[in-house]
Amino acid sequence: MAPEGPEQALKNYINYRFSGEQKREKLVKMSTGSVKAQIETMSEVNFNSLYKTSDKKLKRVKINLKNCSEEKCSITYTLSFATFKGEVETFRSEVKKIAEMVKVDGSWKVSDVTNVKTYIDSKGPISP
Repeated sequence: MAPEGPEQALKNYINYRFSGEQKREKLVKMSTGSVKAQIETMSEVNFNSLYKTSDKKLKRVKINLKNCSEEKCSITYTLSFATFKGEVETFRSEVKKIAEMVKVDGSWKVSDVTNVKTYIDSKGPISP
């Protein structure tokens, strides 16, 4: 089996992030650089808050652009997901991001992620 490329490694990371069962150890293995440092040093409370996706459902990941060399790859992508309150969809979000991927020991890992643009569509009135 051929090793996965940077696009597939990014999609695997995103799918795992939305799986609802994130383990710090696995996220550390899938990352490097500033992303890995953030995951490793984050308090348990912050980790559980930031990585909680039980109320979100991934709808789509679209790769918009990639610029790769042998060891680094910059991938611009759009992530679409829905946020639920119980069984009711309350928001639909679309976030354009840039992921910096780095090859470490033959495997592509997420090194940095930057938000470029966020669009949020409320499915009802927004109340405090």
